[in-house]
Amino acid sequence: MHQILRFEKQILAACEKHLRDVLDLLSCKIECHVILVGVDAGSMSVLAEDGYAANFEIEKHFSHPQQFPLHPSDDLEEVEWYRGYQAYDMQCGEWWGEIQDAVKHAINGQGLLSSVSPTVEVNGKVVALVAIFSETDLMKYPTVTMDVFTNHGRWPSLQFGVIEAVLNQFAEELDKRNPGREKGYEPLDSQQTLRVAGDFFMRMHSRSGNLVPGLDIHYRGALKLFDACNIIASFPYEKREGLGGMIIADPAHPAIDTVLKYKLPMLLNHHRRVRKMLEMCSGGLSILCDSRYAWGLGRFDKTKYDPSKMEICTVEFKGHHHWQMSHLGTTLMDVRYGNPGLPQPPVKLDIVRSALAKQFGVVSNSDILCEIVKIAAQSHHGAVVVISKNAANECERIAGMFGIRPFDFDENALCGAMSIDGAIMVDPQGVCHGVGLILDGNLAPNEDPSRGARFNSVTRYINTHPDCVIVVVSEDGMVNVFPDQETNDVYQVGSTTD
Repeated sequence: MHQILRFEKQILAACEKHLRDVLDLLSCKIECHVILVGVDAGSMSVLAEDGYAANFEIEKHFSHPQQFPLHPSDDLEEVEWYRGYQAYDMQCGEWWGEIQDAVKHAINGQGLLSSVSPTVEVNGKVVALVAIFSETDLMKYPTVTMDVFTNHGRWPSLQFGVIEAVLNQFAEELDKRNPGREKGYEPLDSQQTLRVAGDFFMRMHSRSGNLVPGLDIHYRGALKLFDACNIIASFPYEKREGLGGMIIADPAHPAIDTVLKYKLPMLLNHHRRVRKMLEMCSGGLSILCDSRYAWGLGRFDKTKYDPSKMEICTVEFKGHHHWQMSHLGTTLMDVRYGNPGLPQPPVKLDIVRSALAKQFGVVSNSDILCEIVKIAAQSHHGAVVVISKNAANECERIAGMFGIRPFDFDENALCGAMSIDGAIMVDPQGVCHGVGLILDGNLAPNEDPSRGARFNSVTRYINTHPDCVIVVVSEDGMVNVFPDQETNDVYQVGSTTD
């Protein structure tokens, strides 16, 4: 096997690690193998950290294009250099297509998908990075059909976009002098890579192939829809949070039913005006926009829409600094405070039931306890539910004369109790003995400084009082079920299913 790059092992190791780190931010369990491919005029070299590439024999499926791409010399005049670079770019694209086809043929029928970085010419070789991953793993998370990518070149999901974004980032490294030399040492910002992927994912689908005229950009400036949505979601209107939605589509699309049309379209960077328009979104109406201009209010007629083309997507503003991008009811991206993520999966009540059975044995009122957890999961400001056999005595100790009289399950009362700070405490029969409780406890070894005060106060309490089950809903949407912090899963709050 011929050496492709001097620091090829550093490139592979850094790329795989960064890919894992960014996917971890999405809580995606997708195992990606990264391969480095180098092709010269007569042969192909394929390298992977663990010998993974040997499973596919990619070389057997590769066809050499006729022209080898050569980067134009920096000594050329500007016009000549630009023409030479255009030819070089086209030839790199041709070689990229051949590498992509070779990888697809090599992994065909094995339930795998691939992504190929842009190609660059390095030391007489055309070089690219290839990520290979399980199609089943990718489809576990919200996505549209892969045909959108195959036929239209647009990412089918945010997690797929993350893989592409990381490969593109490292393709830029390949184009540097001594690529990979610093990659073992310089820190990489995973959150920034995720934001770039989210921004490009939205831009890719919101335009759907419609180009903005150059003169429009020249006179009115560039506009990022991702950034515009973040700003719009941050504005209250007369102290109310922004709720409502936008339909992003070509104004001439037959599936768009325009109810109200402005004489002059409004640039979306007029954020406060767009925020005011959201107040008019009722009765199924949404703001109509083409990713740059809002031109009115209307509806989306799904009966006149071909979903395979994914030409229309929607944005729903869910609350302060919170919005979602969707396609036909499938939420593809959930953005909070400018950070893209995947939509929150349902609360896993089977984990709650398992914790109750482990702690208390057979619990006759487990359904009522799960209903209480559902109410907590739907709290916008976080909540803590303590389930304890010793609830009466503990509430007497913690609350003292400011305690409450115990009451049976009442949804409205519990919703009100969870709207204030502090924990609620119930017994295994679902009787509530305390609200607004401030939990105490000794310093615990498994505290997490990256989590908030709610999480860590519960960690201290469970360390001192291990004979209970506690469900913690953090304000950022994370849910933990205690007492076994080491074995309990962490998952996101969403619409609850059993």
